[in-house]
Amino acid sequence: MITTDRLRLRRCRRADVDAVLTYRARPDVALHLRSGVWTREKAETELAAYEDAVFVAAVDELVLLVETKDAADVVGEVGLVWLAGEPMTAEVGYVFDPAAGGQGLATEAVAALVDAAFDKFGFVLVVAKTDEENLPSRLLCERIGMTLVSTSGGDDDRAVRECVYQVDRQNLTRRESVNEN
Repeated sequence: MITTDRLRLRRCRRADVDAVLTYRARPDVALHLRSGVWTREKAETELAAYEDAVFVAAVDELVLLVETKDAADVVGEVGLVWLAGEPMTAEVGYVFDPAAGGQGLATEAVAALVDAAFDKFGFVLVVAKTDEENLPSRLLCERIGMTLVSTSGGDDDRAVRECVYQVDRQNLTRRESVNEN
């Protein structure tokens, strides 16, 4: 678990299906996601996989739900995918409920996970990919200190242009401390 002043980033549980479907079943959220709109069956399958997943080697994926400390409301999810090759690189991803927008919660959660990628897991580079038209996501990457390194055609069937951002351990602007439990 990773905690910040306002948030807890924790492992998914199968019981979180309804909370996750609050945002994953929304077409406006799915617009920028390769996986599209989630059904209950998809959410149950994914959460079961996330709950039991290990994160110890290349191609492993760690997905954490983001919940508020005060009300324990699930507001989104963040994740790391361990990319194969050198240098040791992770791709960070995130999905948030628009109802929780405008409070800086996504920025706080993603920054905490990027810090953990470097400090806890030993990655030397973290990348993020987002649709060129997804301005809120692009601004989030920039707020946490990532730099745009490329824009090109996406590699899926959505026919979007994709922006790739990155930050390495040496160039990470240190943010307020994050507690890891």
